[in-house]
This record gives sequence, C-alpha cells and structure tokens, in this order.
Amino acid sequence: MGIDSNIILQGRTPELLNPLDVASKTMNMKRMMQEGQVYEDKQTEKQNISDIFKRNAMTDADGKASINHKSAISDLYKVNPEKAMSWEKEWNSHGLEKQKLITEQAKQFAWALNRDNYTDMRAEKIQSGFPNAEKMPEVYSERFVKNFQMMTLNAEEQMKYKSSELANEKTRIDTSKTKAEIDKINRESSSPRAKLSDGQKSVDKKFAEDYNNWTSGGGDSAKLEIKKLKDVSVSLAKKKVTTGALTGMFPDRITSDKVLSARSDVQSTIMNSLRQILGSAFTEKEGERVIKNTWNEADTTENNLKRINRLVENLESSAIAKDNKASYFEQNNSSLIGFKAPQGSTNQETMKTNEIEWAD
Repeated sequence: MGIDSNIILQGRTPELLNPLDVASKTMNMKRMMQEGQVYEDKQTEKQNISDIFKRNAMTDADGKASINHKSAISDLYKVNPEKAMSWEKEWNSHGLEKQKLITEQAKQFAWALNRDNYTDMRAEKIQSGFPNAEKMPEVYSERFVKNFQMMTLNAEEQMKYKSSELANEKTRIDTSKTKAEIDKINRESSSPRAKLSDGQKSVDKKFAEDYNNWTSGGGDSAKLEIKKLKDVSVSLAKKKVTTGALTGMFPDRITSDKVLSARSDVQSTIMNSLRQILGSAFTEKEGERVIKNTWNEADTTENNLKRINRLVENLESSAIAKDNKASYFEQNNSSLIGFKAPQGSTNQETMKTNEIEWAD
C-alpha cells in the first residue's frame, strides 16, 4: 500500500499555550476551589451553631423558652472559638445588666416588706414571675425578711447598716435606761417609803432580816416543829406517854425512853419554832423559860397535855401572824408602815413574855 501524502495535511498543527495563560487559569481554578471550601465551611458552621442552639434550648414550666448559656458557649468553643468568645462577652454583659436590674428590684422588694404586707407582696411577686418568690415562707418571718434584706446589700452597705443598727440600739438602750431611772426616782419619791420616819425605817430594816429568814425556809421549819409538838400532844392524850407520880423523881438513866423522847421533842420544838417565829426578838433564856413553864414531868399527864395544847395554839396563831406580816412587808414596798395585826391573832412580842400558868 502506498503512503497517502494527504494525511499529514489532514492533521492539526500542535497549539502552543502561552505560559501566562496557563498560570492565570490555574490560579482562577484554585480560587474557585477555595471559595467553594469557604462556603462549604460556613454552611457547616452555620448548621453546627443551629444544632448547638437546638441542643441547649430549654422550656420552663410556664412554656417560656430559653438557652442554657453556659453549655451553649462550651459547645460553641469547639466550633468557632472566636465567635464563642465574642458571644460569651456579650451574654455576660447582658447577664450582668439583667442581674443588676434584678438585684435592684430585689432590694426594693426586700426593704418594702413588713408584717402587714408580706402575704400580699409575696403573692404579687410569684404572679409576676419574680425569681425564687415561690420559695419564700408562706407566713411572715422577721428573721427571713432581715436576712433577705441583708442579702440585697453589698459589703460596704452591710457595714454601714450594721453600724447604724448598733448606734440605734445604743440610743434605744440609753433612752430606756434613762426612762427606767426616771421612773424609779418618781416611784421612790411618790412611794410611802420616801416619807418614812427614821424610826419606821429602823423597824423595817430590823424586820427585813426576819422576813428573809422566814420566807427562805424558816416558816416551813417552824410549822414542822409545831407538828412535832402536836405528836407529843397525841402521845399524851392516848397515854402512850405519861407523867406525874414517880416519873419526875427518878434520874434520866432510869426514866422511860418515851418520856425522855417526849421531853426532847418539846425542848427542841419550842426552841426551834420560837427562834423562827420571834426572829431577832428570840433569846435562849426566853426559850428555856417557855420550856420550863410548858413541860413538867412531875406534874400529871393531863396538865402537861393542856399546857402543850395551849402552846401549840399559841405557836400556830403566831406563825399565821408572821405569814401575814411577811406578806404585807413584801407587797408594801418592803415596809411595815400601816400594818395592823388581825384582831385575835397572837402578837409575837406579847408571846415572848406570856407565861403559861401551871394547872392546879
């Protein structure tokens, strides 16, 4: 087969590209690829941010939507740290302004509360959605309100408030103390005691010691001693103890134990009861005289019984009189001025010198 000389003529002459054109086209293609990647990255970021907001969206009990800012910012830092930082700053600023507003409202609310309006104001704040209003006690509590008020103050305001409270308390105490002193002076000046004579003051001072002893157990002790004397009376009445005949003639070592016991009770009872009833007017000698005039073992049982019964009656009457006197002293500003013993009661001073006659 022969060669077709026309084939060469039928082919194209190779096109030689301009190096500048090749470089330009390469750069344009690269730019287009970069722009496409940027667009794709932005779309991905946009979707990621949308997902973050959806994931951190919240709805409260009233159906109000909100965002968990702390969690959302944390997720956003993983996607776009620069944007996360910018939004965090903006949200913090917004949060501070909101918190400042709430704090100011809380301060106004706290310091407006009092016992009379507490229930109504609490209900109003709950209705308006005021933070944590529903957690407030249902019933007014002075302690809670005071703590609530202090929480709304900063450190400097708290110090000023406490200083003011201390100053007010000192003024109140000083005023109260001054008023109490004035009242005391007025009471003392208008009291009958202020007009007492020196003699009456001396009487009151002397009785004050007897009053203290009598009301500090002396009265009860005297009544117990009188009861012991009554027991001796019962023993004599039932002939468990007898006197007279040869009883008083024998020495103690051969005297009946019952008689010796009765004698001891009579002696101790008379001494102790008279000491309490007569108080400062009592003397040992006077006590011994009363014992001698009351108990005589040489006398008959009947006569000893009569004298003991008479003494018991006398002592009981004197104890009642001492009770009345002490009560009057206590209620009359520690003074016996104006005191009059009830008619028929035994006067203690008279008792001191009242001798009991021996029965025939």
